[in-house]
Amino acid sequence: MHDAQPDRVFGWIIGILSVLLVSMPLYTAYFGVFPDGLQRSGHLLLVIALVYVVAFRASMETEGRAGLLLTLQRLWILVVVAAGVIATGHHILNFDAINDRWGEITDLEIFLAVILMAVLFDACRRTVGWPIVILASIFLAYGLFGAFLPDGLAHRGYSLKRVTAQLYLGGGGIFGTPLGVSATFVTGVVVLGALLEKTGAG
Repeated sequence: MHDAQPDRVFGWIIGILSVLLVSMPLYTAYFGVFPDGLQRSGHLLLVIALVYVVAFRASMETEGRAGLLLTLQRLWILVVVAAGVIATGHHILNFDAINDRWGEITDLEIFLAVILMAVLFDACRRTVGWPIVILASIFLAYGLFGAFLPDGLAHRGYSLKRVTAQLYLGGGGIFGTPLGVSATFVTGVVVLGALLEKTGAG
């Protein structure tokens, strides 16, 4: 049996993160959205934190697993969530500088982009399973190594710098339109639907 006190603490943390995640799109729906980069980065940061706090709490409820393996699992969760928060936080803290550079990526941001992609792959694996991870990995590999494929499938080739700049800084990458829709409309619609269901109006 796991201790009730840590369970309550994690319950509070999950509750706070969930309220923040829901409050952002509701706030911006009334007062107006933040700049795209800030709105989407903040949303993603909260999602990453929530996914791994839930994962850590679930690891505390695991019984019958070897102590060393469980410790390594928890350590991995802490490392990954820290990496995700840092990589996303950089996007928030340097929003103006990133915009001023017009897509020019630094060496640090190449590293952070790779880290964030790894974190998102792991988060997807935990939440929706392997299929989306495998599919995204295939397209990512195609972008990096497609120049080596046979004629008809090959392209001119893109460097790691070009790919990470598009994914980490570009409007069609990680912080693109799908995340923007989630950060503004989807969450509000889901909350409204849940409210209608609980009140019996839906």
